Amino acid sequence: MGLIADIHKDLENGAFQLIVEYRARLRTEAIKLCGGEEGADDLVFRTFERVLAKADTYKDDINLFAWMKTILENIHRDDK
Repeated sequence: MGLIADIHKDLENGAFQLIVEYRARLRTEAIKLCGGEEGADDLVFRTFERVLAKADTYKDDINLFAWMKTILENIHRDDK
């Protein structure tokens, strides 16, 4: 069972697992986009919020990290 299915089954536990699994990788990407650590953690937090809000739209044939990274990039782009 994937993490998105876990989120649908138990939001709190699924969200915790998702954050544990992907926080560091998303933070690395956020630091690159932000040009440093300033703002990176906020960007990651908002990405997880959006991922959880849009979990119903996730398609299993898409790489989960790639999907979340796209969300992260979109949030960053929209902030400009």
